[in-house]
Amino acid sequence: MKFMNFPKNKKNKSHPNRSLFAKITFILAITLIIFSNLSNSTNAENYYLYDQLEMQLNLSGEIELIETDDNAYVKEIKTTINLYPETNPRQELVDLQTEGEVINSSSIQFIWDDQKIETKQFSYSSDIKTVYTRNEISEKIDFPILNLNQLEVYELENLELYLQETNIIDWSDSTIIAQANELAEGKDDLFVVAFNLASWVEENVEYNLNSITAESSQSSSWVLENKEGVCDEMTSLFIAMCRSLGIPARFVTGMTYTESELFDSNWQAHGWAEVYFPDHGWVSFDPTFGEYGYIDATHIKLRHSLDPSEPSSLYEWTAQFIDLESSSLDMDIYFKNVGNKISAEFSIETEVLEEESSFGSYNLVKAILKNENEFYSASTLTLSIPEEIEIVGNNKNTVLLQPKETKELFWIIKIPENLDPDYKYTYPYTIYTEKNVSVHSYLYSVVNAPSYTYDNIKELTVPEEEDNSYSRKMELECNYSEHVMINKINNVSCKISNKGNTKLDYINVCISDSCEIIEELPISQSISINQNLSFQEPGWKNILVEVNNDDLTKSDYLNFEVLDESNINLSYKLSNNISYKENFMITLKISPDSYNIPQNLTINLDQIRKETTWEIEELNENQEIIIELSSQGLSSENIFQVTIKWQDQLENSHELKEEITILVTGESTYDKIVLYFNGILNYFYT
Repeated sequence: MKFMNFPKNKKNKSHPNRSLFAKITFILAITLIIFSNLSNSTNAENYYLYDQLEMQLNLSGEIELIETDDNAYVKEIKTTINLYPETNPRQELVDLQTEGEVINSSSIQFIWDDQKIETKQFSYSSDIKTVYTRNEISEKIDFPILNLNQLEVYELENLELYLQETNIIDWSDSTIIAQANELAEGKDDLFVVAFNLASWVEENVEYNLNSITAESSQSSSWVLENKEGVCDEMTSLFIAMCRSLGIPARFVTGMTYTESELFDSNWQAHGWAEVYFPDHGWVSFDPTFGEYGYIDATHIKLRHSLDPSEPSSLYEWTAQFIDLESSSLDMDIYFKNVGNKISAEFSIETEVLEEESSFGSYNLVKAILKNENEFYSASTLTLSIPEEIEIVGNNKNTVLLQPKETKELFWIIKIPENLDPDYKYTYPYTIYTEKNVSVHSYLYSVVNAPSYTYDNIKELTVPEEEDNSYSRKMELECNYSEHVMINKINNVSCKISNKGNTKLDYINVCISDSCEIIEELPISQSISINQNLSFQEPGWKNILVEVNNDDLTKSDYLNFEVLDESNINLSYKLSNNISYKENFMITLKISPDSYNIPQNLTINLDQIRKETTWEIEELNENQEIIIELSSQGLSSENIFQVTIKWQDQLENSHELKEEITILVTGESTYDKIVLYFNGILNYFYT
């Protein structure tokens, strides 16, 4: 995450490390199973998860008076610190200890009139209590904001001040206006617009602590062009886009807690925004932390301003032949007490398109997120999955939900290609929110399972700009046989049910390339559509089913494993020049000759006077059976019979028979006589 610096007190701030990581352990058995230790990499306390924090904040600094002439004289020194932890709806200043004077509940002033030319030190110590709370906006607030001057304001401030342009927040830049308009076009809900602007900044501006952005704030147009910055620049760009749309927004300077390895200390300076919502006042948005409509309890507000360039400290002196040098402000913050862990505000479920897919296949992981609150709530969901799995795009997904709303979020993933076909792979995954609400599940990969291309998966995802919540009120359920024979007619029956509270009109239902219009589907009613399908090639086939009208879209893939006639190739090899009384070898070569894998095989070798039987559970690759036999008891010409019985994947029975002719020669007259009489005896056995 990205963080800012104070104009005078240059410290940087980072997002706490809240990511999950996968630790993979391989276990070889009948299958290869991949387990993952998916856990938060945090220390003993995740302070941002608490509903209340009590802290002590100490600020100190000093100024040095330097004589430039023997006649140096000082009458008065005045220092104004504009970083003051005033009480507000989510923050209480419990106690303040200082020799300075609080001015207008927004700053502390220190005055020295002792006329001493020396180093002057100043400080304050404060006890602060912060709470985690979301601004409870339970109804739509119209956008754009009209008649701003006529609005009742909670605070005695001129809202138009926070629509002004500055050197940093140069919102009249054409690229800023164009980007803000693109994100707000067609929207009439103020919270939705503010969310779109903030989440776009978080997703598209890269945090970069380079010398350009770390030492001084860059303009919003520069940040938009270069797509990089620290937290003050990310926030300034967000504010610039708000103001370009007529939305009052102001810059907040403060401190917050981090566990990021980018910084030497946990507490760092930070900047975020407050956006004005009519009838609700100022609402916090932190595009750096991905907190929209709220900030966590580790945020300590110290001031708000037009932009980040306003100084955190001012120095004035009445003197002669005196220069003044100021040090950086030092801040130390200590936790004194913590409240309770935040209760879950969302519930999460997860599904995958195909629980078991083939090597190299794409797949779709879905999160079903429900807002349990009676007000607007935004959340960022992160997918954590073993690194062998490729996530197409970002592993984070940020979403805004209206009161009690449920939405679906998607991640496209890809299974590795070069896996061992002898094993089945198990991949655990976790989806979690920034407040550590999580759900865990598994997906699997095995050879000859269903396979999807990227385009297949893309057809199933609802574009982000569409409201897919209504689609959850329409249910699609298809009944069909998953395993079918080649060139056979197979019936698919899909039932469409209206689970919402609105009649559905002119629904287009397509099964493969065949489409049908349902003119109306009343509330709580269902209708079934039937379609016959046949396939000419074996293997897994994906048939797309789409249901849509002007208000909704629903789609799914039906997976068919098309099977051909199960078949086996049998060949054999014999030892050369078999002589009587000598041992000889028979090698049976058995191989599958169809997509439909032979199963539960019984191989029987009838050797005239005895039989030998072998069993194979599944013939998915070539097999060799090598038998060593004695020629005693054989005649000069012998017929062995090989019989193979098996079932196919539909449990149909099959049989294959093959005769093997074995010639035996006698070296002596006695051997030839024995071979002759063996032939007579063997005749009666057969």
